[in-house]
Amino acid sequence: FLLAYRSAPHVTTGFTPSLMVYGRELQLPEELVRPALTKPQFSTSYAFQLRQNLMEIREFARQNMGIQMRSQKERFDRHAKPVSFKSGDWVWVYEPKRTVGRCPKLQPQWTGPWTVARRRNDVLYEVQLGRMKKFIHVNRMALADVKKTG
Repeated sequence: FLLAYRSAPHVTTGFTPSLMVYGRELQLPEELVRPALTKPQFSTSYAFQLRQNLMEIREFARQNMGIQMRSQKERFDRHAKPVSFKSGDWVWVYEPKRTVGRCPKLQPQWTGPWTVARRRNDVLYEVQLGRMKKFIHVNRMALADVKKTG
């Protein structure tokens, strides 16, 4: 499995992991039976050339990673919905806790409803349940449809 992983080009970098680490491609089992058509040329300055090649490969990989990161962000942003809570909103908080001896599938995953006390930054909110306060990431919160009585 590792030979296949190390000898296959990675989508993000565009290079094989063996080329990124060792500066050369791995010799595959099929090449032991049937030798490659070209033999590698080694000179007296092999170490210097290897270092230059590794520096170039890593620079190309860094550029490819930047391109991949931007495309992944664009793909994520296409379907992402911005979520914002106001102070005083009622929310459910995702806290999966398992009690030993009870069926985990039937245990409650959400606690609350909590009250949003304040917004710390774009993704972190302080929520309050009675006297207990916690900072919760927005991905673990859902707006509670609670009707206030009284």
